[in-house]
Amino acid sequence: MHCISVIGTGYVGLVTGACLADFGMDVICVDNNIEKIQRLQKGEIPIYENGLDMVVKRNVGTGRLRFTSNLPAAVHDAEVVFLAVGTPPLEDGSVDLAALFSAVDEIAAGMDGYKVIVTKSTVPVGTTNRIKREISAKLDARGVKTGFDMISNPEFLREGSAVYDFMHPDRVILGYNSGKALEIMKSVYRVLYLNETPFIETNIQTAEMIKYASNAFLALKITYINQIANLCEAAGANVIDVSKAMGKDARIGSKFLHPGPGYGGSCFP
Repeated sequence: MHCISVIGTGYVGLVTGACLADFGMDVICVDNNIEKIQRLQKGEIPIYENGLDMVVKRNVGTGRLRFTSNLPAAVHDAEVVFLAVGTPPLEDGSVDLAALFSAVDEIAAGMDGYKVIVTKSTVPVGTTNRIKREISAKLDARGVKTGFDMISNPEFLREGSAVYDFMHPDRVILGYNSGKALEIMKSVYRVLYLNETPFIETNIQTAEMIKYASNAFLALKITYINQIANLCEAAGANVIDVSKAMGKDARIGSKFLHPGPGYGGSCFP
């Protein structure tokens, strides 16, 4: 059993922490919002996800899942640290990494032994290696001589079915540059290995690109079928039948091929 810290108790972080606790890990979730932490400690879930309240309460009850606002202390006790901090888009379309690197600074302040630091947040290619350089510089400034490794492990959770998606993923992506860190992550996800979940083991930059490429392609499918809907309306065709027929083609697939509102929010940067 590994001791794990999850930084961020939003949509991704809370689901990640609760599900890893359900896998048998000792998990502490961290957030700088003290009111949210107090609510979570009372068993109040700030977001709705099907089944999440049950998973949280079950693992809080067993003592495997805890909550705190003390990030350095949580990192000090952890072997694996998941970064699940929000990375919202800015007005110019770039990614706001301020909260992420604020958390990185606090992680570096709490480190005095080997850690595996896992980027779960959606970040531009190269960010995980930038985090490594930042932590190395902070540790050097503190005079702390300790090793650590980085892993890119992007999430592919759908709102409303995130717990199911975490427990039954189509694939797990592990971007690594250390065999030691890779073996630790395989141990963390041992339950999924036993369930014969496909694992893609690659380098860090490729893992980051897989996330963006996947998001972009899903956004493309949504946009495409809405354009087909416009053509159907002009031509007197039935877009529902068109999308159903297209979805039966195994090369295309039926998911994300339903006409309606366009994609939006922070999930498809």
